[in-house]
Amino acid sequence: FMTFVDVDNKKTSTESTNNLIKAFDEYSTEKKWDRDTKIKKRNQIFEYSHECMATKKEILLKRISEILDPVNPEDFENFSTEEGRKVSSVISGDKSKMKVFKYLTYSDESLKIEFDSALLLNETIHYDKLSNKLTIKNLPKELVDKINNLN
Repeated sequence: FMTFVDVDNKKTSTESTNNLIKAFDEYSTEKKWDRDTKIKKRNQIFEYSHECMATKKEILLKRISEILDPVNPEDFENFSTEEGRKVSSVISGDKSKMKVFKYLTYSDESLKIEFDSALLLNETIHYDKLSNKLTIKNLPKELVDKINNLN
């Protein structure tokens, strides 16, 4: 039946989102984007996808491709549909998985923090709403050394 009605997206929302994340990571590596460019593009994908899910609109691979490369708007679309990547033209977004695209930053006069929101999903960083505490687990040795050197 799905073939009959020409449904391109036969995947679950989690599988569809995971394929998009994997394709983005491979694409950004191939393009040799610097850290800032990658963060900017990830946030743009997140904002577009979040808006689509909030308004119950389809997340279109074509639109994501245009966001990533306005000069070559079909480049990412072609890249992500090549054999093995299997990104659908219409992506069923998994809200919790889409958070991987969001990069969080905050700064004021005395504090600056930035991190990949994927760290919240894998619990390296944990936010407790009740106590309003942010906990970071498995600190890198370099950071631990810097903290210890303050004493």
